[in-house]
Amino acid sequence: MIFSLQSSFVFSAYALWLAFLSSGQAGPLTPRDPDSRGPAYVYRGDTRSPAVLRAKGGFHPFGRYEDDDNAFNIENHLFVDLGFMNAVSENFDTCDGLSDEEKLSEATNLQQNWTTAFVSTTTSIRTASDYAHGRWVYLIHVTPNMIMLPENLDDEIVALGGILWSQVRGYRWVGNEELAPPSGNPGEDDRFTRSPDYVAQRLDWTLPSAPTAGN
Repeated sequence: MIFSLQSSFVFSAYALWLAFLSSGQAGPLTPRDPDSRGPAYVYRGDTRSPAVLRAKGGFHPFGRYEDDDNAFNIENHLFVDLGFMNAVSENFDTCDGLSDEEKLSEATNLQQNWTTAFVSTTTSIRTASDYAHGRWVYLIHVTPNMIMLPENLDDEIVALGGILWSQVRGYRWVGNEELAPPSGNPGEDDRFTRSPDYVAQRLDWTLPSAPTAGN
């Protein structure tokens, strides 16, 4: 079952990539040199628990993006209010100052008026900790549908079409702690609880080079 899901995801990501290239939004991006060194692992801060994300099958882009050309626009993805988006995804637990009715209205507007074909990750564990809002940081295996941005805002790498749960190497509750960069291979960082669903043998072939990670 995992293999079928993996195959379906790779096909879908490839189709999305072709759609992205034909959408007119590919100009600002520069394809990576296949021989260049790149990160083997990235991080994502998220308010949702491992149990919730496992049930969802991973991290999915927001909204019905497949037929929305603007969803493939990188700027559309980058300059949304990510703090509020995280609040929406976690039943507004972290969104202060609004009544329940106002929160529901805002969420409805977001769903109707904003979509993206991308999911954000970062090479910086510190940046991921900030976006976790005291909750979870995920250690994620890089795959070919991930794109490093030229300006590298927040050391960001975006995943076109989403991230499978089987790509998650591990996860950690942040709380009030500021996570420092790992001293060695990020994939061997024992501060993270290992995910039993991680399928390294089906992902290692995707790596362009030796694993590295930024601060």
